[in-house]
Amino acid sequence: MKAFLNKYRQYAALVLALLLVGVDQLTKWLISTNMELYSTVHLIKIGDTEVLNLYYCLNSGSAFSMMEGKTIFLVAITSIVIIGLIIGLLTKKIRRAPYVVAVSLIIGGGIGNLLDRLFNGGAVVDFIDVRIINFAIFNFADICAVVGGILLCLFVIIDEVKENRQKKLSKSGTALRRNPMPMETIELISPGGVRLDKLIADGTELSRSAAVRLIEQGSVLVNGALCGKKDIPLAGAEIVVTIPEPQSTDILPEDIPLEIVYEDDDLLVVNKPKGMVVHPAAGHYSGTLVNALMFHCGDRLSGINGEIRPGIVHRIDKDTSGLLMVAKNDFAHLGLSGQIKEHSFTREYETVVCGAIKEDGTVDAPIGRHKTDRKKMCVTTENSREAVTHYFVLGRYAGYTHLRVRLETGRTHQIRVHMAYLGHPVAGDPVYGNGKPTWLEGQCLHAKKIGFVHPRTGKYMEFDSELPEYFKKFLKSIEG
Repeated sequence: MKAFLNKYRQYAALVLALLLVGVDQLTKWLISTNMELYSTVHLIKIGDTEVLNLYYCLNSGSAFSMMEGKTIFLVAITSIVIIGLIIGLLTKKIRRAPYVVAVSLIIGGGIGNLLDRLFNGGAVVDFIDVRIINFAIFNFADICAVVGGILLCLFVIIDEVKENRQKKLSKSGTALRRNPMPMETIELISPGGVRLDKLIADGTELSRSAAVRLIEQGSVLVNGALCGKKDIPLAGAEIVVTIPEPQSTDILPEDIPLEIVYEDDDLLVVNKPKGMVVHPAAGHYSGTLVNALMFHCGDRLSGINGEIRPGIVHRIDKDTSGLLMVAKNDFAHLGLSGQIKEHSFTREYETVVCGAIKEDGTVDAPIGRHKTDRKKMCVTTENSREAVTHYFVLGRYAGYTHLRVRLETGRTHQIRVHMAYLGHPVAGDPVYGNGKPTWLEGQCLHAKKIGFVHPRTGKYMEFDSELPEYFKKFLKSIEG
């Protein structure tokens, strides 16, 4: 429901505005049909002091009877404001929830009084008389418009204060700056009898040609010495591959369709398809999520992870589908990454694993880099980090189990490693399982739900996504 409201927030805002108009018109009809013009009904008294009355009157002016009789002018101004705000909603110029609510109140109040002027001889029905402060007579539409206006001003002031504070932090050096990620180093152990370029391609996610380029550039050492691409390292030889970050000039915006679940001025949530790499790396300089984000957002992405990973707060594997959050500025990035470090960030997946799992459970087993196959992770106590995975059985089929998985930590390949550790590798996983069925073209794993506290508003937000077609197709094929 939350995801639906976030996706169609502008329409929900207009529905809210129309509901407010309905309440306004209903209250005015009740007053005009049950009270005489300029009559009073005493509602609340404290002793001899009148606090709140109903006083039925007509106001041909604006607030406090200003511009009385200038109906055409008032109708024109009100109409322009309402139309402008509606356009702002429909074109998503006004997107953030607090602003949307405030604008809904203004639109509802404006339309309520506009209807009065159009169909009541240019006059507005007023009836709320707060006597204790000797205030002007007003109506429900006035309350909506005034409260909406106050909230709008308040939100603008709060955001301005936050932006100024963030700028001061950045200037003082307290905030993180644009720092490129360090070069990646991969260590391999030669099995013997394999050419160096093929060994690197098989032991990493690099293509054969990319491996050759690294060898020719001197980025590959075998037992501390340079070698040629055709050399065959002896069994047990230590191979160190240094993969430099691609130059920023290689990272270009690309018009790649994105399924954006939610977006505002600070962040967006994207439903990444299976087969898309998150950020550029050796062998994947184009067609990535970052290339698509650069086209969609321009330069409105956080720079904390450098020019290669702009806006990327966390990632999922190439062949894992599902929800990712992206930061548009450093303020949002710091807030979101802090939640990840504190494990307060909600991440739920659905997967199909091999074999029969009888009941729900938890895997609490540290994960680190595999000793001999450096592109793989494994459960180990050496150079590892805490990893906790909770899983819940959704369905059992012949040879497979459908699981919902909740991550308490977020280690590389965590679900795939932990499921393989249990003896139930993820279906289709070519690294930790047997890769079958091959038509899946990778693991059957979908990041279905994501939840976090918005760094600017402080409100918890949660998004859910439908299972992708490949996942549904696989479930249907094993249902029997």
